[in-house]
Amino acid sequence: MTRPAFALFSFFVCVSALVPAVAALTPRGESHLGAVSTNGTGPLCPVCQSLLTVVQDAVEANATSETIVKVLDDVCQLFGPSVASLCADIVLALDDELFGALPEVNWPAVVCGVANYCAYPCCLTDAEPEQIHLGLAAAPETQMVVMWTTFANTSSLVRFGASPNALTETAEGLTLTYTAAGWQGTLHRVLVDDLSPGTKYFYSVGDGQNMSAVFHFKTAPAPNAARGINMLLVGDMGVLHSNETMLAMASDVASGEFDFVHHLGDVSYAEGFQPVWDEFMRRIEPIAAYVPYVVSVGNHDCPFEFASIRARFYNPFDGLSEPSNLYWSVQYRYVHLLVFATDATPGDSTTQFAPGTPQFDWIVADLSAYNTTVAPALHSAGLPSLLFLSGHRPLYCTSAKDDWVDCQIHAPIFRGWVEDLFYDFGADVVLQAHEHAYERCLPVYRQVPEPSYELPRAPVYIVNGAGGNIENLDPLFENPSPPWSVFRNGTIFGYGRMFLAPPSSVAQVAAHWEFVAADTLAVVDEVDIVFRA
Repeated sequence: MTRPAFALFSFFVCVSALVPAVAALTPRGESHLGAVSTNGTGPLCPVCQSLLTVVQDAVEANATSETIVKVLDDVCQLFGPSVASLCADIVLALDDELFGALPEVNWPAVVCGVANYCAYPCCLTDAEPEQIHLGLAAAPETQMVVMWTTFANTSSLVRFGASPNALTETAEGLTLTYTAAGWQGTLHRVLVDDLSPGTKYFYSVGDGQNMSAVFHFKTAPAPNAARGINMLLVGDMGVLHSNETMLAMASDVASGEFDFVHHLGDVSYAEGFQPVWDEFMRRIEPIAAYVPYVVSVGNHDCPFEFASIRARFYNPFDGLSEPSNLYWSVQYRYVHLLVFATDATPGDSTTQFAPGTPQFDWIVADLSAYNTTVAPALHSAGLPSLLFLSGHRPLYCTSAKDDWVDCQIHAPIFRGWVEDLFYDFGADVVLQAHEHAYERCLPVYRQVPEPSYELPRAPVYIVNGAGGNIENLDPLFENPSPPWSVFRNGTIFGYGRMFLAPPSSVAQVAAHWEFVAADTLAVVDEVDIVFRA
């Protein structure tokens, strides 16, 4: 068997360090914390995975791609012509990037899905809705996007109303799907429109016959309502080491205090293995079925051109029927949230927000529209305007992992691309992740910190990537710390809370930030900020 030209996929192009998906087995029909099935359907799926498992020693020894193909060829020869076609398809499913990732991923399952020998059904039943979650719509005061998953291609219906016993209103939507790495299922999206601001609604989803339990959400209040904005922020959260984080966030959401959750990239750590995606979506349902759960993309989200994350989540920049954009923005009352993609396609993923790229041009256009239209309109109404930015890879950080790349090499490059832009347009906060740690900076511009959080002119940079995942935490930092870094912790899994005061002044907004330990719920770090509005 000769190795063909690798032209099928540009696979894992943006992952610099991939990790294995969960390997514990559980049959379809069960879902347990810490257990995700690697068993796919298809008559030759076990044979395909067995063939690849046999060559695992060569893979783990970091053998060259040619050596791995030779080992696979030798194994296939033992089975004779009955598996010749399968072996050829396996090699066709591999490209240079996937060979580079082989030691790091659950690759027998992924490769056999790519080769169309294994299929991974999404769901525990055919038509019952699961993985229910909400997304921010373009007009959060009067709209909500409701999403869920079924195996069968059923209709998309939301029943909703002011009481759990009186779901008298209905909204219909659409379905979409994707087939990356053997995934099978139907994704439902429904835009619920013409809602009242600041109002609690109860809802159930399904096809009219197979309906879910009743959940609830609350629309955003009007911009001038006498209520603040509270958000939960988490980064780099997968299905391992995240149970306590998810439980703590679910408890916060159940309190009714929080408006939405923002996951700052590296969502699920599925690495292209689709059953992990489905398990992650089930686990966040106690959070995401009650408040919008919005995402930025990270390096671990990139397999198959970000197909999974783009299909499963909705960003308000997009049309309902399209896969979500990698970068987007939304106006949530008096906060403009702009999410940029530090990992994106095409080409070298970490350069796609550099000057001269389409994304950079979009960032400039969005910030310009905010400064010339959105902020002046809020100020004319006697309201403040805040600008929050988020992107996965950090511009400011001091983590000292083995490769020293993120904070010592990449971060200065990224600052050279966009730091002036963020400062000139008056960014208040830049939310970051990627480092599996927590770090809070003083307001800082060009590495020169301001002495106080009182009406700063420079943005506050926060690294918040300790949500919990299979790669564990990053406990090491460079020493001594630079003057702009004031609090660091790399030994505690946790998440962030941002509390913004009600809009009582056109000139400023009081805020409180805290980082919470997931296991004890203790506030590990906190600071009061008065933002210049």
